[in-house]
Amino acid sequence: MPSSLLPLPCSPKRLGKLLMCINIFAGTSAPFAAAFNNARLLPKPTISKAPALTNSIGLMPQLHKQQVGRLSMMSSENNNSNKSKSKKSAIAAVALGLVAFTSRTSVANAAKTAAAAAPDAAAALVLPTLPRLALVCLLPTLLGYYKSEYGVSYGYGTAMAASSYLVLSSIANASGLPLLPGIKEARSAAAILASLGTTLKNLQSLLPASLPAFHAFALFFYGTRLDLFLLYRELFLARFRAMRERIEDRAKKQGSRLKRTPFLLSCAFLYFCMMTPLLITSQICEGMSMACSGFSGG
Repeated sequence: MPSSLLPLPCSPKRLGKLLMCINIFAGTSAPFAAAFNNARLLPKPTISKAPALTNSIGLMPQLHKQQVGRLSMMSSENNNSNKSKSKKSAIAAVALGLVAFTSRTSVANAAKTAAAAAPDAAAALVLPTLPRLALVCLLPTLLGYYKSEYGVSYGYGTAMAASSYLVLSSIANASGLPLLPGIKEARSAAAILASLGTTLKNLQSLLPASLPAFHAFALFFYGTRLDLFLLYRELFLARFRAMRERIEDRAKKQGSRLKRTPFLLSCAFLYFCMMTPLLITSQICEGMSMACSGFSGG
């Protein structure tokens, strides 16, 4: 065996010094090991590139406390916002429930009133023909030959009001609650007022009980309101009269009035398309009720 691999002679004195060195080394390395373990268990700082955080271990516990506080504040804010949202949604649900309950009750009462008012007068619903409705939409639009601006103002409002009135009149006649009864035979102001009063009573019974009638009345009201507003604007506001004349001057520069025909026809077609949803509603709901048989579930 080579001499380099032979065990060195170890005296008791040398062995005692060796054990003392091992104890000293272990005592001095213990604090560093504890510090290393503590640093390894701490979370990483949010800004890892900052030298003040990476080089100083003493700031890490303080940073950890700040993060915990920040997270607790965020969770409390989220809880508060969720509570407020839940309260608002609960209030909205209660309000919608009350509205639905009252609307159903009013519709049912109105339907009973309409049935009691005319139990035997109900007839088959006969809607206006498409050519008639198209003509009603076209005639007011022809005002654009007189003033170019009238084709898209009075023409629009009058087309909506007239076409919806025809549909509303058909539904009212089929329900036994006609509009303006006896108006053709009226010869005095008292007879006209009596006819208007009967019409109002019939509408009060018909509109809550018939979705197509309500739809038609909404369009009739919209067109009538628009015409009245346009008339007021033209009579009492000079700047709108001046705007109308500027539009007319530009239209005259383009040529004769007959050149407006394609534009006016396209406007009339647009108005006709805008009132066709009323025909769909009248056919699906059969004109007489709020329950639409064309949709599943009524």
